[in-house]
Amino acid sequence: MEVVILRGVPGSGKSTLARHLIERNNGVGVIHSTDAYFLLNGVYVFRKKLLPYYHGRNIAAFRKSLTAKIPFHI
Repeated sequence: MEVVILRGVPGSGKSTLARHLIERNNGVGVIHSTDAYFLLNGVYVFRKKLLPYYHGRNIAAFRKSLTAKIPFHI
């Protein structure tokens, strides 16, 4: 099992790099991004008050995918 953690300022290309890494891994793996929780009908709507809650949901989803034996996590 492999885990890659990406950090950086907004707009630095973390999501693009994550998608590229999944593609290089033959599409096998999962991307866990707190930003995904801020998508509302395909539109990114950031609400600072929800950030701790969404971080918690993202960590829970990450842990669940680890137990599911998914071989590659970002």
